[in-house]
Amino acid sequence: MAMVFKNAFVSLDTTQITAYVKSVTVNLSADAPEVTAMGDDSRAYKGGGLESWSADITFMGDFVALDAILNGAFNTTSALSVRPTTEAIGATNPSYGGVVILTEYPPVTGNVGDAMEINATFLGTGDCARATA
Repeated sequence: MAMVFKNAFVSLDTTQITAYVKSVTVNLSADAPEVTAMGDDSRAYKGGGLESWSADITFMGDFVALDAILNGAFNTTSALSVRPTTEAIGATNPSYGGVVILTEYPPVTGNVGDAMEINATFLGTGDCARATA
């Protein structure tokens, strides 16, 4: 069943920052080392390579509280948690997260007349945990 994505939950360390979030993407990736041998006619790859993850979050600009939170998290480790809705964690509302480093944070950006948005990138350090309970 398809869902309308409109109420995601996002927290950084112990602070829920959902109210500032416009969009969020959790990216999971894994290396697939090439194992092509002489005589093969096609490239071959092996699963089980190193995994990595990140989160791209677009925030609505705010200098009352959000800037202090993100500036404090810049270039240091924090705990990030993201789930599809603000409802409790469960099988239909899993939580994804772990330890991250805020690697990209442009605190002032935008065009005249536009709502200010901040596109921040959080790089996972270690595993991305998926929780359903």
